[in-house]
Amino acid sequence: MPEKPEEIPTITVSLEDIRPTAIGSQSFAARVDLGGLSGLADLHLLGGPTGRPITVNSHVFASIAEYQGAPGTPRFMGAAKMSVLNIVPGDDDAFTRIFIDWPSELTAVVDFLVIND
Repeated sequence: MPEKPEEIPTITVSLEDIRPTAIGSQSFAARVDLGGLSGLADLHLLGGPTGRPITVNSHVFASIAEYQGAPGTPRFMGAAKMSVLNIVPGDDDAFTRIFIDWPSELTAVVDFLVIND
């Protein structure tokens, strides 16, 4: 398997720090504030809330959106192209590659939906 290019930064976030929202007994949603970012980045989402782990069998979905001002302000679709390129669930984590196609850093959030059978 080819190695990841070193120029792609990795952002690591623990679900314990972002307080996910329970959806049913095994599934949850979570929002990760990326702050200012431009270009490619890998987002490493660690852990899961008690009783709601991320596993290799989890269904993990993500969306990305821009916001202005403080975290929690309304998201919007600006002129920049923003993409979730890959999502790979693992044992108690998920790796997500994102891309923000804009010459300067933009404030963005990634919303995750993790569904466990």
